[in-house]
Amino acid sequence: MLQCNNPSLSFQKVHSHILKVCHSFCNLMEKREGHFAEFGLDIVLDEDGYPWIL
Repeated sequence: MLQCNNPSLSFQKVHSHILKVCHSFCNLMEKREGHFAEFGLDIVLDEDGYPWIL
């Protein structure tokens, strides 16, 4: 459950930001040499609901 003090922050908005960050990470890794089968990403949200990869 998403709880915060920011009324403009919605689940849909946070979910969209998380997907964008994850897709950007995957695109970056595809440019590297080698094969990466699986990744697990630890993500934290800042007070504005923006996701950061730890």
